[in-house]
Amino acid sequence: MEEARSHRVLIVDDEENVLKALKRTFMEDGYRIDTYSSPLDALGFIEKEKVSAIISDFKMPDMNGLDFLLKTREKLPDCVRVILTGHANLDTAIKAINSGAVYGYLTKPWDNDEIRIFLRNALKNYDLERENKRLAGLLDMRNKELEEINKNLEARVKEQTRFITDQFNKLKVTFMETVKAFSKTVELRDPDLGAHMGRVASLSRSIAMAMSLDGQELQDTVVAAWLHDIGKIGLPDVLLRKDENNLNSEESGLLREHPALGELCLMGIPGFEDVSTIVRHHHERYNGSGYPDSLYEKYIPLGSRIINVADTFDRIVYSRGYGHPELVDKAWNYIKGFSGKLFDPEVVKALGDVENLWRRSIKRLDMARKVSLDNLEPGFVLAEDVKTKSGLLLLPKGMRLNKLHIMRIKNFHSAKAIKGWLLVLRQMDK
Repeated sequence: MEEARSHRVLIVDDEENVLKALKRTFMEDGYRIDTYSSPLDALGFIEKEKVSAIISDFKMPDMNGLDFLLKTREKLPDCVRVILTGHANLDTAIKAINSGAVYGYLTKPWDNDEIRIFLRNALKNYDLERENKRLAGLLDMRNKELEEINKNLEARVKEQTRFITDQFNKLKVTFMETVKAFSKTVELRDPDLGAHMGRVASLSRSIAMAMSLDGQELQDTVVAAWLHDIGKIGLPDVLLRKDENNLNSEESGLLREHPALGELCLMGIPGFEDVSTIVRHHHERYNGSGYPDSLYEKYIPLGSRIINVADTFDRIVYSRGYGHPELVDKAWNYIKGFSGKLFDPEVVKALGDVENLWRRSIKRLDMARKVSLDNLEPGFVLAEDVKTKSGLLLLPKGMRLNKLHIMRIKNFHSAKAIKGWLLVLRQMDK
């Protein structure tokens, strides 16, 4: 809560009831909240005050929300900018995100729990970026000091070198934490998709190291794996929930656009040029039958070929909604069977070289057991559908629970809409 008090949030909307509702919601987390119904008045406010985040409605009489947020960039370049919009303006909001003008968007009507989590993650990203700049400035300052050190004082030089190396390593750690925080944006839309991206990143790293990748090439591959499905953030929720085998031709066409959308999300970020290219081509096939560009063999970036294998392996193993040991051999045999056709033979060989790692990562499930709602933990897998007493489906069988799921289950139980226990399998490794 002390960390939250350090953040000041500005909310701009021409509807007083929206301002009151959002202020009441975010004050629960301890933020300092300022509200304005006029974007012009809000611009006057930020001339005098600094804020960590700005949430602005899109449709306002004096100025639309996107124009308002663009005007705030000069005064507050590091501020988190969020657009509040209805479904009619989602395309504009997504284009603004892709251009880097805003961090993200919230839709009307909203879910209080989801927007609180959204803002919390956005401010964590804000803190990480500020820390990155602080450390970068510190590193620059130390480098200048190093230039002034007498070259004959060897001991002093070694001391400063150790310090700089330590700061650089901290920067690398902070960078990866920033990447993971970015991937959390997808997890807000679909927790299983977020978990999938994390697992694919872990397996891609193992494969890449088995192929002797190192340095920038290894880092770009791992970062691209963490973010390979970031383009799906622009797809409709109903499409994300559907089994890919049950999509019609129009839906399949939309889904096939997500690698290119992912490239658009990332290509404007300095240092992410190669990462965005790897993301674009992670669904290309070795024989040229993939998408979006039908590249083949060595014309496909190596990082993309690695992620393609890791992504396919994970989707088969977790095709039931949770990792199942019986599907490990199915995934391995499928990939071996299409080596040289769909998959790069060298990448398939590397996957086999780390077989002991991915076999250990899938633990056998316990028998389903009853667990009281008070004893639920994130990571538990539902062994049956969770329905209300009236028959409304809340969560499907196979769903891996997160904190938000558990909160909602307990809320429904408080309203006497569901029973006080669930049938679950034990926690799975992600």
